[in-house]
Amino acid sequence: MVSDEELARQLQLGNDAAFETLVHRYHGPIFGYIYRQLSEGSEVEDLVQKTFLRVYTRIERYKFPRPFKPWLYRIALNLCRDYWKSQDGESLTLYHEAASEQRVDSIFSRMQTRNDLVVALHSLEPNYKEVLVLRFFQDLKIREIADVLEIPVGTVKWRLFQALKQMKSQLEKGGYSGAAEDI
Repeated sequence: MVSDEELARQLQLGNDAAFETLVHRYHGPIFGYIYRQLSEGSEVEDLVQKTFLRVYTRIERYKFPRPFKPWLYRIALNLCRDYWKSQDGESLTLYHEAASEQRVDSIFSRMQTRNDLVVALHSLEPNYKEVLVLRFFQDLKIREIADVLEIPVGTVKWRLFQALKQMKSQLEKGGYSGAAEDI
């Protein structure tokens, strides 16, 4: 199998088939990442498409042989941040409340513990939420997260620790101490 980095290099050289392979490889993970960041399905696919459009139009900025995956996730994260900035405070709050209500209904029928985790995750500050989503939902390594967020490895570890601590506290406040031990 051709590495992501080699595919990105081939795309830089004008091989559009390499782009198709990268989209096929990463569409699902990027969709999941953006969905978890926004908590809303209607804008997710647009941001996924914008992510891959940016990859295609800005591939010359990718520095081979650096890892491709953190570069891709950084693009997706920046688009999420731009989206958040474009929302005014009131509509963004209503947006998250409505998304949480939809999520509670669908998840409750499957598993209450998962619902508690999702609610706790969305209560975190964006800096903490970002590291948790990248680490546990996207399965990135600490070094890759540092590259995506453009912060030191030590900061990633600290944010991860603080995020888990806050999640545990949230779950215990809600009376879900058993679920907190699983985190």
